[in-house]
Amino acid sequence: MKRFKFRFEAVLKHRAVIEELRMHEYVRIQDELAICEARLAGCRDQYARTIAERPAKIDFEDIPRRERYLDVLNARIAQEERLREGIAARLDDARTALIAARQAREALKRIREADQAEHLRLALLAEQNALDEMSSQRYRRAQAAR
Repeated sequence: MKRFKFRFEAVLKHRAVIEELRMHEYVRIQDELAICEARLAGCRDQYARTIAERPAKIDFEDIPRRERYLDVLNARIAQEERLREGIAARLDDARTALIAARQAREALKRIREADQAEHLRLALLAEQNALDEMSSQRYRRAQAAR
């Protein structure tokens, strides 16, 4: 019997490549989110340290500068939070695309497995038929030789 050949093998390989690309995109966005969260944590830490630090001497020129710095840090934190929300939305989209790609590949893989099982069943049936035919011929020869 012929060797098993899946009729959609090229499509299965293509879907595997697409899934791999979606996985790389998902990981890249995950890394981008981690970097953004690290920047955000750094800004928050800097803000908390600045609030916690009390000037050793009261200088009226330092107070407005410190307040402007805190305002800039607050603006930076707000900007990083908006950026994080955007990246998180892109991560959700990438996760959805990855799941869809994985499901598409697995659907074809299940078809391949079903086709392969059918091919194996037919091969075993052909082998059994051949064995039955040989047994029948031996039996007829044995009957004719008597």
